[in-house]
Amino acid sequence: MGGGHVSGGKKTPTGTFAVYVGEERVRRVVPTSYLKHPLFRMLLDKSHDELHCLQQKVMLVIPCSLSVFQDVVNAIESCHGNFDFGDFVEEFL
Repeated sequence: MGGGHVSGGKKTPTGTFAVYVGEERVRRVVPTSYLKHPLFRMLLDKSHDELHCLQQKVMLVIPCSLSVFQDVVNAIESCHGNFDFGDFVEEFL
């Protein structure tokens, strides 16, 4: 059995971590490789700026809509190292 992180009683596979998206705190599991991607870094920066790390000790919360989060994930998975900030910029400003 592979190791993983336990978050909220749910185990995440090795090489992934859980984030909680939007006001509803929908749990999503993403690869740790996302931490290096500029679009995902923008989500983390927004989280830090808006939440001031108050909730981050318990869970990593991404304060954007679930649809924007999914758009970012889709862009990361399909960009192959090339990305366009395009429509995402307004969500982060």
